[in-house]
Amino acid sequence: RPPVYSDSMGTELYQKMETTDLKNLDSYKTSVKLYNYLKGIRLRTIVRLRKAIKIDPYCQHAYYGMCYLQLLRRNEESIVHNAYKMIQLNPNAGFLTGVAGWFLAIAGKFDEGFRVIEKSRKLNPVTPSWFQFPCFIFNYIKGDYCQALETAKAFELQDFFWSPLMHAAVFGKMRKIDEAKAALCRLLLLKPDFPQRAHYYVSSFVISDNWVDKILEGLFEAGFGEARTDELSDKKPILI
Repeated sequence: RPPVYSDSMGTELYQKMETTDLKNLDSYKTSVKLYNYLKGIRLRTIVRLRKAIKIDPYCQHAYYGMCYLQLLRRNEESIVHNAYKMIQLNPNAGFLTGVAGWFLAIAGKFDEGFRVIEKSRKLNPVTPSWFQFPCFIFNYIKGDYCQALETAKAFELQDFFWSPLMHAAVFGKMRKIDEAKAALCRLLLLKPDFPQRAHYYVSSFVISDNWVDKILEGLFEAGFGEARTDELSDKKPILI
């Protein structure tokens, strides 16, 4: 029978994997255990969400949870399916309709997603600033960096690492290196392990590998990966 891991044990395994050499057999075994642990969490989450939907097939929040889980699994088709279900259940629920539009846009259905988000704003003018995120992705990947910068400013969540990340990538593309390095400094303050896990963090919210590469490209043009941490620390971090 396989061992059962608690949340604290999962955290301990993760920390151990981060601080050991994966060439070592024990470390490799640890990474496998961690992978199986996290895989188990996602499988249990799917089971519980499906159970919730079975108990109450009219629960928009259950489909909201399913959308987010499928984003982490990078399953575009399932994101779209569950987002549509959210809309169909109650198209007049302002916030959750906007969330459904957010997921549609994140899954690549930009035009439709933006229309749904705009409808949600008419139903509920006080929408969260993170609704701007797919707008940033859309403008950034098409090369409209001025507009991408405006949406990054509208994102507003200063203590969430995506805020300086977006600014750094855009400033890198705009060749505004001083501003870019200040944003990178802020990013590293919020996520000290970002240099080791950059692709993981970006791909957790960005579903297309091509989009992930474009964002990382902007960060490298900003000086990420070239400048040392002590060089970045000379730049005054900006509150974005």
